[in-house]
Amino acid sequence: MIVYKETEYSGNGSIFFIHGLGASRWMWWQQEAAFSDYQVIMVDLPGHGKSVATPWISLADTTWR
Repeated sequence: MIVYKETEYSGNGSIFFIHGLGASRWMWWQQEAAFSDYQVIMVDLPGHGKSVATPWISLADTTWR
């Protein structure tokens, strides 16, 4: 299971934050307040953060379809 956090949609659009290798969605915590006029979506990719129990298989497997 992929764990993510999203703020309420405000009508101004959405911003999707993806972390780099060795990090997780915690690295974007300041952007949530900085972009409070937008819906902010922060994800923990497989094998990272709260998605650590979900194995990383491939980039294609990570995407939402």
